Amino acid sequence: MKPQNMYVSEVRIEKVLTSNSQELSEIFIQTCDFCEKKCQSQRYSTILCQKIGTESFHCPFCIRNNFHFKSHRDVLVLSFRPIFAQLYYEKYATQFATEKMYLSDIEDYVMAHRDTGLLNPAFSYDSDTMLWFINFLKVGDKPKQVPLQEVYKTVLNIILCFNFWHNFKNIDPAKYFLKFKSAIDEFHQKRSRPKGKKMLIPTLSNCGDVEVKLPSDKTRTFIFLNKFMKSG
Repeated sequence: MKPQNMYVSEVRIEKVLTSNSQELSEIFIQTCDFCEKKCQSQRYSTILCQKIGTESFHCPFCIRNNFHFKSHRDVLVLSFRPIFAQLYYEKYATQFATEKMYLSDIEDYVMAHRDTGLLNPAFSYDSDTMLWFINFLKVGDKPKQVPLQEVYKTVLNIILCFNFWHNFKNIDPAKYFLKFKSAIDEFHQKRSRPKGKKMLIPTLSNCGDVEVKLPSDKTRTFIFLNKFMKSG
């Protein structure tokens, strides 16, 4: 076996001061107990989150919006990720698309759906996860609350942002909206979340003449930022 070339380099070893000698890194990956976001944060931020929050870890977004309190039972988490997954996999990430779409076009839809939803002050949006949070303490029939009909209207307006009649000709947006409406009704009346799920992320399946081929788990977990960050 031919010997490899070896090089001698001068190195300097220094002692690194940390508050915990057992920790090998200042960067932590933790999962938020409420929104289930995987957060990469520095130890300093993690300590502050734990100090303000509870025994379980909550991300800075949830803490800023007070989702780490027991009142989070009044917050419904939902998302339109399956629509973005459909656009990405059928109109961008395949060479067989009849109508190709640029990444900037999909970005425009993301921005449009965000801006539309944020017109309703009962809605909060986390761009890192593409999750929406509806605070039902702000929804109801009292003078200082948003009527439930306005929640329906906001969700419907978000769906209409995606121009179904052009992008998804075989899918009925009304059927897709009804998936949200029934779950929102259940949550408003009983604070009951979708069975077996903490979040309301309905797929496009059973909403039209053609069955959606993308796996439901793949569309529900789709995150825009992870897909579009490219090196080079």
